[in-house]
Amino acid sequence: MPCHGWSDERLARQIRDDRIDILVDLAGHTDRNRLPVFARRPAPLQLTYLGYPATTGVRTIDYRISDRWIDPLPPAAPLPSSETPLRLEHGYFCYAPIPGSPPVTALPCEALGVLTFSCLNQAMKLNGRLFACWVEILRAVPGSRLWLQDSRLDQPANRERLEQAFAGLGVGRERLVFRGHEPAPDYLRSYHQIDIALDSYPYNGGTTSCEALWMGVPVVSWCGGRHVARLGASLLHQVGLGELVAASPGEYVALAVALAGDRERLRSLRATMRERLLASPLMDHAGFTRELEGALRAAWVQRLRGTPGCGSG
Repeated sequence: MPCHGWSDERLARQIRDDRIDILVDLAGHTDRNRLPVFARRPAPLQLTYLGYPATTGVRTIDYRISDRWIDPLPPAAPLPSSETPLRLEHGYFCYAPIPGSPPVTALPCEALGVLTFSCLNQAMKLNGRLFACWVEILRAVPGSRLWLQDSRLDQPANRERLEQAFAGLGVGRERLVFRGHEPAPDYLRSYHQIDIALDSYPYNGGTTSCEALWMGVPVVSWCGGRHVARLGASLLHQVGLGELVAASPGEYVALAVALAGDRERLRSLRATMRERLLASPLMDHAGFTRELEGALRAAWVQRLRGTPGCGSG
């Protein structure tokens, strides 16, 4: 039922009248969210998932759908959360490639004679701490280059700011590749010239990392202590590449440099990555759906039994 323009009170009343049992928020604190509806508790069981990678802080939302990599199990310290983590055993994400995705090509560095690192995450996720790590990586891999791509790089002023930032760290323009907006799925062809993707931090990539993997490009991720900084860990563990998850900036640099120096492994990963993804929980759509349904049923049973739904879990 279309509810655009409805007041929060009207929408909450309609949900109650329709006797909805389980209400799932997919927006969190993003634009045009309806968290005030959830604050009115129109459904007996309320959850949040996917659209906002953090706790909402809304005490009437009982669960946050998660997994054991995003919300590590005890004895690890729990992430701050007003909701109880509802951990899916095989992972928080489920991925379907863009229709018409281009094929995977041979390892680019062997044809181009230069190894290319990349980050195609949104430019707003980039920061000085990341740049310092990337500069260390470029210095440790002679002749390598860094490919950055985002719609904001259509603007000359944004490219100039990046050039100046890297120049201040001792990296010249000749080692940087800037690309702006390209429509889907054409922009995936950028990966035909990219060997290794470097995840952003502290806000990891989600769909962008999945796309890199689908195009045969391994992703090196840096895992931190918040939901947004653990997305890469979840993705990579789902596809059996947990060894590419770093726990510190030094390890992030070391993993990227070691992978760059192992051409045999890069060739093997590129040649087998799609098969790896297709055989993984990340692309088991039916299995993911069954697991999510089971988790929702279990949460509903707990609610019927009167088990408290809020807390740090």
